[in-house]
Amino acid sequence: TGTFVERLYTPKTERDKLWENAWVIRHSGVVSGQKVLDIGGASTAFVFYLANLGCGMKVIDNDWGCCGIIYNTNYVGRAMGWDIEALDRDIAKPLPFPNRSFDRVFSICTLEHLSSSVRRRMMREVSRVLRSGGIVGLTFDYDPLRKVLTSDKGLRFGYAQKLFEEVIDPSGLSLMGNTELVDTCPEKNFGGAIFL
Repeated sequence: TGTFVERLYTPKTERDKLWENAWVIRHSGVVSGQKVLDIGGASTAFVFYLANLGCGMKVIDNDWGCCGIIYNTNYVGRAMGWDIEALDRDIAKPLPFPNRSFDRVFSICTLEHLSSSVRRRMMREVSRVLRSGGIVGLTFDYDPLRKVLTSDKGLRFGYAQKLFEEVIDPSGLSLMGNTELVDTCPEKNFGGAIFL
């Protein structure tokens, strides 16, 4: 199996994402047999669940901490007989897939870690590889307590213009479901989730 840096892979950090995983799975209509791309989720319960469901999984991530997340994803996939492949790749580069390759594209808790230019480029690529009628499910931190707005990488529902400029508009896709960009979660746990 892969070697993991314990402080990065604790039960608490994975538990904090469970609502995001469940929300995206429930509202995206993902089913067995679909081709799915996950960006930033190597070796997570989310991608393993989808692979076990019977989705053909591709995972793009960067093993920046040398924790073995790419190796582990591929190892577990082979051991379980799943159709899953993880690629160690910088998301700032074009996605290595043909146009219209995926029924679903997901990125759980990744967008807020990217610069504005990389976020825009990624969303253009997501749109390119998404099949007609496909769905994109994204979650990101709200981070309402960050004081320095000029260096903010986080996406905030309070700044809808930024969300449109850096995520929705570059994708050329339309919002699905809640288009009001409002959530009722407590501020300390607040996260954003959108579907395109």
